[in-house]
Amino acid sequence: MATIQCKMCGGTMDLPQGVTSGECPYCGSLTTFPNLNDEKREQLYNRAEHFRRLNDFDKAVAAYESLLQEDDSDPEAYWGLVLSRFGIEYVEDPVSHERIPTCHRVQFESILADPDYKMALEKSSGYERDLYEKEAQRIAEIQKGILAISAQEKPFDVFICYKETTDGGTRTKDSVVAQDIYYQLGNAGYKVFFARITLEDKLGQQYEPYIFAALNSAKVMLVIGSKKEYFEAVWVRNEWSRFLSLMKKDRSKLLIPCYKDMDAYEIPQELSMLQSQDMSKIGFIQDLLRGIKKVVRKEEETKKTSAPASNPATPLLKRIAIFLMQRDWSSAVQYCNRVMDIDPEVGKVYIYKIMAAKRLTTEDQLENLSGLEKDPDFQLALRFSNEQEKQRLNGILRKQAEIREQQMRQLRRNAVNGIKSLLDEIAIPSSGVDEAKKALLKAEQLLDEPEVAEAVVRLQQRIYEYAVSVEQTDMDSAESWLALLPDVPEAVELLHSVTLRNLPNKGTSSQDFLLLEDYYRRRADNGGDQFDLVAAEECRNLAVEAEKRAIYENADYLMKKMHFLKAAAEFKRIPGYADAAGKAAKCRRIAKIIAISISSAVAVLVLMMVMDIKSCCDARYIDAELVQARAAIDASQWSEVIVHTGNVLSMDANNAEAKNLQEEARRQEEARRQEEARREEARLKKLSPGDIALDLPGNVKLAMVKVEAGTFTMSARDGQNERDEKPHTATLTRDFYIGQTEVTQAQWKAVMGNNPSKFREDNLPVEQVSWNDAMEFCDKLNSMGKAPRGWKFTLPTETQWEYAARGGKKSLGFRYSGSNDVGEVAWYKGNSGDQTHPVGTKKANELGLYDMSGNVNEWCLDDSEEDSSKAKPEFERGDDRGDSFRVIRGGSWNFNARDCRSASRLGIDPGSRLEILGFRLALVQVQ
Repeated sequence: MATIQCKMCGGTMDLPQGVTSGECPYCGSLTTFPNLNDEKREQLYNRAEHFRRLNDFDKAVAAYESLLQEDDSDPEAYWGLVLSRFGIEYVEDPVSHERIPTCHRVQFESILADPDYKMALEKSSGYERDLYEKEAQRIAEIQKGILAISAQEKPFDVFICYKETTDGGTRTKDSVVAQDIYYQLGNAGYKVFFARITLEDKLGQQYEPYIFAALNSAKVMLVIGSKKEYFEAVWVRNEWSRFLSLMKKDRSKLLIPCYKDMDAYEIPQELSMLQSQDMSKIGFIQDLLRGIKKVVRKEEETKKTSAPASNPATPLLKRIAIFLMQRDWSSAVQYCNRVMDIDPEVGKVYIYKIMAAKRLTTEDQLENLSGLEKDPDFQLALRFSNEQEKQRLNGILRKQAEIREQQMRQLRRNAVNGIKSLLDEIAIPSSGVDEAKKALLKAEQLLDEPEVAEAVVRLQQRIYEYAVSVEQTDMDSAESWLALLPDVPEAVELLHSVTLRNLPNKGTSSQDFLLLEDYYRRRADNGGDQFDLVAAEECRNLAVEAEKRAIYENADYLMKKMHFLKAAAEFKRIPGYADAAGKAAKCRRIAKIIAISISSAVAVLVLMMVMDIKSCCDARYIDAELVQARAAIDASQWSEVIVHTGNVLSMDANNAEAKNLQEEARRQEEARRQEEARREEARLKKLSPGDIALDLPGNVKLAMVKVEAGTFTMSARDGQNERDEKPHTATLTRDFYIGQTEVTQAQWKAVMGNNPSKFREDNLPVEQVSWNDAMEFCDKLNSMGKAPRGWKFTLPTETQWEYAARGGKKSLGFRYSGSNDVGEVAWYKGNSGDQTHPVGTKKANELGLYDMSGNVNEWCLDDSEEDSSKAKPEFERGDDRGDSFRVIRGGSWNFNARDCRSASRLGIDPGSRLEILGFRLALVQVQ
């Protein structure tokens, strides 16, 4: 058994013979395995992986090429070659602990176009190919991101390559020498890439995009070294070997090895053929500057003297290619139009136009576009392209046609296998009639396939056997299953028998049976048999009975609803039916009793309880109605119920139940008032000396908490910030007061005289109030003279609200108002039971404010801005235009936890009245 190391984490695994993929027991990654049929290949493979994990990618490439020389059929060797060529290192995500690829050797050409990647796909099969494709897509996305960043970097003249630190972590003298050279070259006017300084402001970012851009743009590389091992250090070698590769494509580039305190013969063999510079030699820097100047000046002169392109559209086409690579689709389209204005017969521009429209970055991706042959731009590209380009485009079309044909064959094969499996997996009766019916309908399209036809017969046999087993005990089920077998003669015969016996259960109204009668008569007229005529006659009889039953049920319903006169009339329509006559007489007596007593709907319910008329109605129904009536009226109306009960008591001697009801109502009302008073008193006791408590009409209190002015980070990052929650510093210059709780229904009624809320109780927050309603409340409160001189009541600005929610100067930096545990401070979707709750029953925040997270959303004064950084901290009033949305903050009883954060914000129409909308009062100085 071979032993290998996981390419993701390096963990040692035993590889069973013939296994080509599996899960690493250490990091849990799904990965592919090599073909190791002897000890030599095992050692060579582990050596290659060792170099790759050390980021010594050149040695890894050489090792994988050796593997392929021995066996060119191993897809894992091709894949390892790809990973090494693109410098792929797997690192652990600290959050998900997933191993993710990092690209240290990005290239302009996509990994998806790499020939070794294509060979890996060609040599692999099934699941292994899927893993390669999935991983290549991940790397391709990373590559695109790096290219997009690097394309925006300005070009460099010189790239300085050196070893920054020793193995012990101290700075090398090479780094010091390189920095001195950097400053001298900079003073000479050259743009120099020196990692220690150039990447200084890139802390926390990937360096590869900037290194890649510098390697490609620099005309000269200086490799600084004072020891042989420094020249051979992994990251130093990676940089100069990449530059050597670029030199093979661009002969104008120059690499200069610069050595000190060592023999020139110790320079790596790959660099020994280049002219090197001894840094200890007198005049070294002057010689170096002259050499660099020759190369850079030659490049500049070449650019100046180069002849213009033969076709003026050529430079524009190059610009389009860059825009596509950068995903700047609008600029690509704009330049396509410019090219067509210059020369409309350039075939390439129409390809670029398609790529911009379909968001493609490389022409290889055209193969994945459906309907390409019908695209008018593609047709123009074929028309105006040269012969070589036409062959390439036609090749794309041929490849697409082959792929479509293969896909169609595979789809049909998959469909056959899927339908066959679906039919065989249906278990009767647990799978259900609908599932079996859908399966049979799907199978109809593939009945010409023998495997499907055989599976259909097997399923039909299972259905028939089940129907036979239950047709005596469960006729509905038997009938439903038999209806799926219209082409099986014995099933049809059994269905007739079951249907006739089951007819009384087939309809709930006379109309149902009349429709069934019509159905069976039409069947008889269209060649049906005796069964259809018998069924039609039976349906007629059942329709008559159903009509009588419907009248009786309606009369019974009217009786339960206490429409006794209407109920009596309905019962009289069906003489001789059950006890209809007796119920008609009883309804008339009850109606007379009610007519001479009282008319209140609530009192009628009480009367039903007192006079014990439950015998003629469903007692449970009346009890439920009474509970519903009590829920529909608020506590102030219970006194009316009690008065009505007293009236009934004077008429009835057997009044014990009424007395109990009266006493229960009084106890509940008293308990509610005591609990509300206790809570209010507890909150008022928590007020600080600088806080205030307003006296409203009806002995109602409204507590206001003082908030001292200060500076804070608004929309502070809490790990869940939305795009409109942009952290910024906000300053409030004046103290203000804010409601200790949301405005309650008792406070609203004391000022406004009504109660718009859906959930009714004095100590619940008022809701179903609009922004305009809240402002009207503030205006009325001001007109009552409740505000101190020089102050006024209004809504808090968004900045004031969040400052208070976060605890003002006492803030402890919680995510929610007063805690990082939403359940401690908020009534929200996870604990509210889909309704509001009395204010002040959760934990207060640092300032002693309640419910700033959850319960109801709270209106703010502001117009809604696209991000919180545009909010105005202190101002008079929002823009009263009809289309101006207003900000709401804090979340509500039916919001998720993340929407109850102190940073969370929404904007809605100021006229909205919803059961999730309330407000909190602010008291501010008049400007």
